[in-house]
Amino acid sequence: MRKSLLTFGLFLGFIGLCQAQKTDTLYLFNGDRIIGEVKELRFEILTFSTKAAGTIRVKWHYVTGLKSDKLYEITMEDGSVYYGSLDSSSINNNIFQLIPGLRQSFDLHEITVLVPIKRTFKSRIDGNVDLGFSYTKASDVRNLNLGFTLKYRAHDNLFQINYELINTLTGSDGQTARKQDLRTFYDKYFSHKWIFRSYATFEQNSELGLESRFNLGPALGYHFLASGKSDIVFLGGPQYSYETPLDDEPRRHNLEGRFTGTVKFFRVIDPELDIFFSVSYIPSFNIPGRYRTTTDANAKIELLSNLFLKITFYQTFDSDPVAETAANDDYGVTTTFSYSF
Repeated sequence: MRKSLLTFGLFLGFIGLCQAQKTDTLYLFNGDRIIGEVKELRFEILTFSTKAAGTIRVKWHYVTGLKSDKLYEITMEDGSVYYGSLDSSSINNNIFQLIPGLRQSFDLHEITVLVPIKRTFKSRIDGNVDLGFSYTKASDVRNLNLGFTLKYRAHDNLFQINYELINTLTGSDGQTARKQDLRTFYDKYFSHKWIFRSYATFEQNSELGLESRFNLGPALGYHFLASGKSDIVFLGGPQYSYETPLDDEPRRHNLEGRFTGTVKFFRVIDPELDIFFSVSYIPSFNIPGRYRTTTDANAKIELLSNLFLKITFYQTFDSDPVAETAANDDYGVTTTFSYSF
């Protein structure tokens, strides 16, 4: 009996906790007040979850007030970033950032991005899983594409893991071409658009004669644009790489630079659209004249809730490949289904 009461009490507590999460208050220009949970603000669209109507999307200029005691990352029009809770009485569009010992007022519509900072370890993890397969009878070519992304976000820190595999089998003899990348990043965000990144990556590309390449380095980044609809970032710094060729050529220890520019575009109104473009220039410091470039671009469009069609283009160039008989460049286009969680 005591165990049953304890179980029932824990169940009621769990229900109360779940209900307590939807305590944010949204004020609209027509005087309506909606109780629910702020999901995010991007591209001038506020995503708001309610118990009665499910998830709704509201144009940001229709919002006159917002109140929530949860912790948020708040990005302003000028690119500055704050962390705190929100309290607006819908009067004069004033909104307050509340942090222990600090209370700051600014205009509600100066906010371009609003992202909740989850308080539990599990709730701070999100990501996606990608899978694609194709077969052509005429050429007897089979392609398998898979990958995943895991992100852990806490306050002004981001830890991310990306993995991508492109495996191509040709003919009855099963000749294989393989390209795979494993990347880990740790980003530290500062106010006024600055980012510090440390990273470690693994690469393999049979087309370029590369059995393995390990990269390790720091980078300093700057947000040139951080609006609700797009994001432009430049990162640069030194890196160390260790390369192993597929043939009998000697292994290489390299000291290089890495300079990367990325552009992101988001649209959250149905259908959701996510476009990403990145270019890296990697000059060698210890091998005169050698440089590498990489280009990655993808577009995702939502088919069903959390299910996307993803089209990816990649290109890699190496002026001096580690394998003597290898090609200088590799490129391709893949199509996968992507599930976000």
